[in-house]
Amino acid sequence: MRKYRLFFTNISKEEAWINQITAQGYRLKKIAPFLGQYTFEEHQPIAKNSSQEFSNTETFFPQVRIDFRIFSKQETFKDYLNLFEDYGWRHIAGTKSSGFQYFEQTHPGCDDEIFSDPSSRAGCYQRISHFCLELVILYLSLLIMFSSSGRLIPDFQHWKEWYFTPGLWEMSGKNFWAAFLFETPFALGRGLSAALFLIILICYGYFGLKALYYYQKEKKH
Repeated sequence: MRKYRLFFTNISKEEAWINQITAQGYRLKKIAPFLGQYTFEEHQPIAKNSSQEFSNTETFFPQVRIDFRIFSKQETFKDYLNLFEDYGWRHIAGTKSSGFQYFEQTHPGCDDEIFSDPSSRAGCYQRISHFCLELVILYLSLLIMFSSSGRLIPDFQHWKEWYFTPGLWEMSGKNFWAAFLFETPFALGRGLSAALFLIILICYGYFGLKALYYYQKEKKH
């Protein structure tokens, strides 16, 4: 079963939504977070007094929790996963550079939270905020570069210049449409690149500020 939902930086809300679905007899299998795609599979819950994974009982549904961490080395990332596994959490999705890491309880004996206290959860939001605001600085520098070259506003009046295929506008029939349709995605990338950077900058700025808001909110708990 596939479901689509975008949460951006609201980890608590995303966890609650996932766990609501797993409580209906499904298990989170894989995630494509930037596409908002969640894949679930049916599963049998496990007994609270059992250490065996997913036996045929009707009492316990594993919780899914989310962390945000980026690692520079694969070895450090493996150590991070091993630490969670030792405490009863199975890694579902995430890579060393993806940021968002998804974990699922392997047995009911482990704690149902991956953060020891509110300050630890607040630190997760702080890491998201720092990541987003660092990207804002990166895209802002690129935007300034486009602005200095006079390419900040797309030149729709001369949009044909976005296409580099030699003799494109002298072609006709199937040859024209084949070349035109093939190059259009690249032409749009060239012509709208500055506007695209501006949109990305605004989005990351918004996500960074939202994560900062959740960080401050968690700190008060």
